[in-house]
Amino acid sequence: MDSAHNHHPDSGLGKLIALVDEALTLSDELGLLYVGIDLSNAAAKLEAMRSAEPDAMSPA
Repeated sequence: MDSAHNHHPDSGLGKLIALVDEALTLSDELGLLYVGIDLSNAAAKLEAMRSAEPDAMSPA
């Protein structure tokens, strides 16, 4: 079954697949995806707060 998964481990494609798989595993372990989602959510909330209270952000 491993021979079917890694059909040509020494080929360029096999190395690329291995690198992508390793990068996905590392990013998943580090939670980079979740950090990115949290940052975009935080930015959206800040933007919503700023547009909800325009007077609070601008000097009167």
